[in-house]
Amino acid sequence: EAVCRRTLAIIGAPAGALAVLELQGVRLKARVRVEIDQQPPLPEEWPLNGSLGDVVLHKDQTAYVDDLQRRPDLSAPFDGAGQYRSALATPIRLSGQAAGVLVVCSPAPTHWTQEQFRLVEWAAAQVAPLLDSLRWQEALQKRADAIESANQAKDQFLAMLSHELRTPLTPVLAAAGALEGDSRLPDDGQEEIAMIRRNV
Repeated sequence: EAVCRRTLAIIGAPAGALAVLELQGVRLKARVRVEIDQQPPLPEEWPLNGSLGDVVLHKDQTAYVDDLQRRPDLSAPFDGAGQYRSALATPIRLSGQAAGVLVVCSPAPTHWTQEQFRLVEWAAAQVAPLLDSLRWQEALQKRADAIESANQAKDQFLAMLSHELRTPLTPVLAAAGALEGDSRLPDDGQEEIAMIRRNV
């Protein structure tokens, strides 16, 4: 979020909002959304099919739309009020593959400059390793949670097993203890009783 805020400030007008979108099936989900001043918030979910994000991901290159109202062929995540009119987007690559989109939006029709293109591409390159790191952290956390859950299940199983075994074995141990002191048993019987007691 900090990188995105700084990027938005550096890009300057007419940029009003920026989002980092991760590819999730047939949608793009916003990982980070930042807006300048009182700009309306960007949506959390964006369509993929037929959108600018789709074009960017398939062509694996930066693209823009100067006026979304003049491009009804592109699906946009904004409502009919047209709160954002222009967008500049670039792919985010993870492990050499396009895995998301960094998009800058303007509330007015805009012709984006070459400098803004370079800034957006630079920002995507900065965001990519951060996203990769977050994905690894989330994967490690899920793994740690699974290990903790398995450990708790093991502890519960051992506690139950201990209880289930102790119940029938306690009388056997008591009987073996009573027989050990019985002088009527022969020596080899005494050894077998001692072996039973040890094993219980």
